[in-house]
Amino acid sequence: MNLPKSFVSLSFGSLLCFVPAAFSQGPLAPTGPPNPTMKALDQIASTGVAINQLNTPGNASATFVINSPGSYYLTGNLSGVSGKSGILLNSNNVTIDLNGFALLGAVGTLAAITDGGNNHGSLTRMALR
Repeated sequence: MNLPKSFVSLSFGSLLCFVPAAFSQGPLAPTGPPNPTMKALDQIASTGVAINQLNTPGNASATFVINSPGSYYLTGNLSGVSGKSGILLNSNNVTIDLNGFALLGAVGTLAAITDGGNNHGSLTRMALR
């Protein structure tokens, strides 16, 4: 049976028009606003205690005082205060994660991190990220 070429090409072309509809994947329009793709710093470093005035309040000799063993982290640069140390360790087994922040000295500041001469000096690890 010989069919005209125009009939064959027309039939084949019609078939191709209907095939993509059979494999439709749904609309491409978003269903809502995009979600955030990054985490905040406190979500990343939430495995320890933030070094701040609420969690590690200072005293006359240091800006911050750590009294318990555990993991601690900075949430910003620590600027020195004249006549004070930055962080006083009153406990053994302390880990401090600087989170990429700096301990900045100033005129008349004491040590950045100290045990105050009490031989608590077992800073387990200080991570520089």
